[in-house]
Amino acid sequence: MRLAAVTGYGQDVDRERALAAGFDSFFVKPLDEAALAGLLNG
Repeated sequence: MRLAAVTGYGQDVDRERALAAGFDSFFVKPLDEAALAGLLNG
């Protein structure tokens, strides 16, 4: 299972917290659909 954080918060500290919490990837809205598809297909 892969976990992706999708949020409106885009500061470096937000990314660090999400990854430290166990998320595999971090995306800021608006979502880059191609990047998400790459994560899910990879």
